[in-house]
Order: sequence, then structure tokens, then C-alpha cells
Amino acid sequence: TTNPAFEESAMFDKMVDIMLEQGPNYDKIVFDCAAVANAIRLIGLSKIYTLWLQRMIESRKEALSLRVKLSFRKEKVMEEIKKDPLMADLIAMDKRIRAAKQLLTDPEQTAFFFVTLPLALPISVVKRFIRMVQAFDIPIGGVIVNGVIPKSVVERGERSEYMMNKLREQEGYLAIIERDLGPLVRAYIPLYETEVAGVDMIAKVAEALVSGEMPE
Repeated sequence: TTNPAFEESAMFDKMVDIMLEQGPNYDKIVFDCAAVANAIRLIGLSKIYTLWLQRMIESRKEALSLRVKLSFRKEKVMEEIKKDPLMADLIAMDKRIRAAKQLLTDPEQTAFFFVTLPLALPISVVKRFIRMVQAFDIPIGGVIVNGVIPKSVVERGERSEYMMNKLREQEGYLAIIERDLGPLVRAYIPLYETEVAGVDMIAKVAEALVSGEMPE
């Protein structure tokens, strides 16, 4: 069986590798986390790792200290301790995790963006997880509202009762987003007629992200 948090631990370890070893080769690195809950557990590992490593280092120091006290050849043992491979590995891991944590909490280099929908549950989830991310001192870059139905859909003649109800419902949720998340909203992405796939559609999304304006 898999140990608890094994997958998150492996993912975080890979993230640290990319940030520290490959980071200088790129202008920006984007980690697209499939689910916010998974992302929270993932970034929370930096704190857990730090605490665990501190405890392991202290335990190793105690074990090595006891070995010196019980040894009759203290000078030789001291030389061996200085080259202790386990302690060296623990210290190296600790430095690595601290470097990653410093990078994650640096507002000049890191920002956490949330994507929500103009619906009750996604809005509630994003509000809750924003508070959780802030608890880890990770900078919030903003919120992107996805799947916004443009008003032009109705203007083009789509005046079915279903569509009119969806637009009215959406207006209410957009008002909630403006009220509760307004300063954090960076862009509104329209609900496109087709799935976002291929270079042309990605270009449309990029244009919407850059403009940041409400779809008309």
C-alpha cells in the first residue's frame, strides 16, 4: 500500500527540483494544480518537511553525541561523525526545502492564482482556500473568473427562457465575486462555443487574460 501523502510528497519533491534547478532557465514557471485541495496539501508540505527535518537533525545529533560519550576512542569517533553521511543528507535536504520555502513566499517571484466559476460552490471554495494559502504566507496573485456567458449571446438572438435565466443567475454571482473578491479579480474568461483546445483557442484565452475585461 502507498504511504499517506506519498503522491503529494513526490510531487512536491519534483516541484522543488524544477524551481531550484531549472528555474534560472525560464522567465516564468507555471504549476497547474488540478484541484485546489491538492494544491493546498502540496504547498503545506514545505512547512511539514521543515518541521520533520528539524526533528530528524536533532535526533541524529543526540545519537551522535551519545556515541561520542560511550566511545573509548573519542578522537576517531569525532572524525567519523564529521563525515556522517546521514547528517550530511539531512542538512542538505533542510537547506533545499528552506530555499524552496523562501522562493514560494517571495512576492517578487511567486504568486498563487485561483480560477473560479460564476457559481455558488466554486466561489465559496475559492474564498476559503484563499485564506488557507495566506496562512502559509504564499502571495496571492489574483482570481480569474472562467466560463462567463457573454451578454452578446442574447443580443445575437439567443433569447430562450433557459439562457435568460442563466444570465440573470450569472449576474447575481458576478455581483458576489465583485463584492467579496473584487480587488483580486484579474480577468474574466468567456464561456466559448467550443472546448479550449489548439493554438487558436489558447490564443483567445490568452487575449482575454491580458485584457482582463468582462466578456460582452
